[in-house]
Amino acid sequence: MCVKKLYIITLLLFSNELFAKNCIAHRGDNENFLENSKESIIGAMNLKAHGIEFDLQHTKDGIALVFHDKKLERTAMNRPGFNCPLKKKIKKITFNKIRQNCILKNGEDIPSLDEILELTNHYDGHLFIEFKDMPSFETLDLIARTRSGREDKTRFISFKRRYLKRAYKLRDKYPLYAEIKMLNINVFSPFAGRGLGLDVSYLGKHFLFWAKWWKKEVGIWTVDKLSVMKKLFKKKVPFITTNRVTACMELSTNYDQ
Repeated sequence: MCVKKLYIITLLLFSNELFAKNCIAHRGDNENFLENSKESIIGAMNLKAHGIEFDLQHTKDGIALVFHDKKLERTAMNRPGFNCPLKKKIKKITFNKIRQNCILKNGEDIPSLDEILELTNHYDGHLFIEFKDMPSFETLDLIARTRSGREDKTRFISFKRRYLKRAYKLRDKYPLYAEIKMLNINVFSPFAGRGLGLDVSYLGKHFLFWAKWWKKEVGIWTVDKLSVMKKLFKKKVPFITTNRVTACMELSTNYDQ
């Protein structure tokens, strides 16, 4: 059986979703708050962003942190009086050690996936969950329990197809994984990834025509220029990931939904 439900941010062009213009907040509202922090997620929800994208990295003991980089040093720091292993890879540090010794540069704890899913429990927009590494079975179980019934508002995205396939292979145990769209990032050809949606950083000539022909769902990242946003709205690209959420949403209202 082909991996039919895997997508990249090119949503099925024959679905109604495809013709909506959705502004996806890149790592939350990182224009005003620290990326992937609770503040940034809350900020995006307060802006009523159409969707929120955030990243997952797993600790040594398999717990998913909402964090972009492999190491902590860029956006984290020592908890006062403690020594955070900032230059060590997250996958080599336990969750408890990180929680005890490290905080984000805005003073918050580094959030776990569990905490962010609870925070967004009543949020009606899309969640774009990016797997930066292989999702643990505990992570996939957590998502299955918390996103059941909201499959249409959930997307898995990753540069690595094998990370997405781990979720899809669990579809017998968790039926929602046969429904959640999964999108392969950074694929520039509309022919790539049989059964996958496409999340790309550039639209080549005739890209959307062929993506539609192959029934792929399409999204573009990361778009911050208003002139480019206008072109994408005119082309009816369904998902635009951006750091400029407010500007994107204001612009989207000028186009028929």
